[in-house]
Amino acid sequence: MKKNISLFLVLLLALSVFVACSVSKSDVPDQNETEKEQASPIDSLNTIGDVLELTKGSCQSAIGEGKVIFAFEYNGSYYRVTAAISEKDQADYNGLDFFDEDYEAKGNAIISPLKIDKVECLDDQKLNSEEMEAFIGKTGQDLMDAGWHNDSGYNLETMEFWMSFKSFEYTVVFDGTIDESEYENFDSEEGIRALVVKSLAFEGLGNATDSDME
Repeated sequence: MKKNISLFLVLLLALSVFVACSVSKSDVPDQNETEKEQASPIDSLNTIGDVLELTKGSCQSAIGEGKVIFAFEYNGSYYRVTAAISEKDQADYNGLDFFDEDYEAKGNAIISPLKIDKVECLDDQKLNSEEMEAFIGKTGQDLMDAGWHNDSGYNLETMEFWMSFKSFEYTVVFDGTIDESEYENFDSEEGIRALVVKSLAFEGLGNATDSDME
């Protein structure tokens, strides 16, 4: 009886080993494939052409002073990429006829091969709700002293001002009103100095391609 039990255990062990060894290699996750799935397309950006492909052209861009700068949103995060451009390529780009129906294609043909020098994530420049609330009750002068720029327009009827802070734009609503008689001669910088911030709301990328806004 003991021999029969021992033989059964041996057979059972052998069967377990066989089953374990017969698992298809395709059933085991490939480490390289897992890494590929986890890798972000942002990590694979090498040229401006890659950026254009990734964003489908939905991005900010600036070309000048030997640089090409693109800023864009991808999967809820914000990025800025920079590439160097030669004097010749920049001159060729600037010399394109804006009204040419192939203007965009010709421009992209010039800048697409350019190698990216730097990729930056801009998320840490975006104010969170707590940081925005800290500006409520401050004056327009306080905002400008902190580095805000009042350069994106306003609506005096609603007292909404579209202001930039670092790389992003916010809608800033001020308390009070502006008399309609002053609309025509309203100075957006002088006019908000004494006004008090009522609320702020995030809008999206501001002047993210302007190095002065960093």
